[in-house]
Amino acid sequence: MVYSMQNVAVAARAAAAAGLDFVALHDMRVPSNELLQVRQRITELPAQMDLATPPFVSPLDSSLALCSQKLLEHEALRHFPTAFVITARGMHPQPLVGAMPWGAWVSSIDQRLQQP
Repeated sequence: MVYSMQNVAVAARAAAAAGLDFVALHDMRVPSNELLQVRQRITELPAQMDLATPPFVSPLDSSLALCSQKLLEHEALRHFPTAFVITARGMHPQPLVGAMPWGAWVSSIDQRLQQP
């Protein structure tokens, strides 16, 4: 989804600001040639992607197939982007669904880190 591609850098930076790693996952049902096309086109997107530091390496470049049974059980395929905050305490039950501006990512992640 376009919003996922355009917001992945913002989401990754918000996770890093909270001390979390960011792992991009893609729908395992997407053919590999389509994923390759997406990765090639990401560099063609306009500057609105809010790049951190050039040269930009998209988190999509290392995207993994979403095959976690636990994430699938929590409807990880419902919408892209869907993000889960996972800590040593486990996975927060409320996912982050949808593209958001920087402040909303930071606030949403922080809320989940503060809650059990």
